[in-house]
Amino acid sequence: MKIHNNSKKSFKDINDLSERQTAILKLLMDQIHPLTDREIKQKLGFYDMNQVRPRITELIKKDLIMEVDSVICKVSNKSVRRLSIC
Repeated sequence: MKIHNNSKKSFKDINDLSERQTAILKLLMDQIHPLTDREIKQKLGFYDMNQVRPRITELIKKDLIMEVDSVICKVSNKSVRRLSIC
């Protein structure tokens, strides 16, 4: 069986993830519903949004996760993205 080049790239990207990227990806894989950046931060026990936002951006660029919609954040009262795996 021949493996498609996109599949090879995705597999390589998954193996090249940092510890935080891996934690975020695994968390999203285990969720039924998409999560906001803040929900990801809280579920992983991080104290600063900057611990997750750059890693989320990197995962989006690798086409491993995606923005699916937006909701109003209960903390900031602003519209925020929700994320899920691709």
